[in-house]
Amino acid sequence: ARRKHTNSKVTRANEGWIEFTDKKVARSVADMLNGQPVGGKRGDRHKDDVWTMKYLPKFKWNMLTDQLRHDKAVRTARLRIELSRSTREQEEYLKQVSLAKTFENRAKRKNKKPDERPAWTNVFEGPQKAPKPAAASDAPRDSETVQREGQLKDVLGKIF
Repeated sequence: ARRKHTNSKVTRANEGWIEFTDKKVARSVADMLNGQPVGGKRGDRHKDDVWTMKYLPKFKWNMLTDQLRHDKAVRTARLRIELSRSTREQEEYLKQVSLAKTFENRAKRKNKKPDERPAWTNVFEGPQKAPKPAAASDAPRDSETVQREGQLKDVLGKIF
């Protein structure tokens, strides 16, 4: 049979506590309702649920709150540990990805042919130098001027 009008988003309570001011009333209610159906209308979701009640002697309300606080702290600690482990795994993965990329780039450079040049070098070769015009200093010298310079150096060498 198909269930109509079901809502899976609503959470069902698993356990709950009731505090009574009178100990006798608490004992009698726990004995009376234990094992009884919760009841309700035919379409109600609690119709087939059963009460399970127990009187807890010498139980104080602060003991319950301490236990709930402890459970919450344990849960948050477990979540914190899981989160730190997850971030550590993510960092390790990203490090491995970057390492693989560097190895891949090295392999590409190693396998590249020496005569291959990157595409951007074809676009810009750099400034071209214009040939220099012939200057008077570059003209061939006469043998007389060369001989005079040599004699001058000899004279200066003897003085100093």
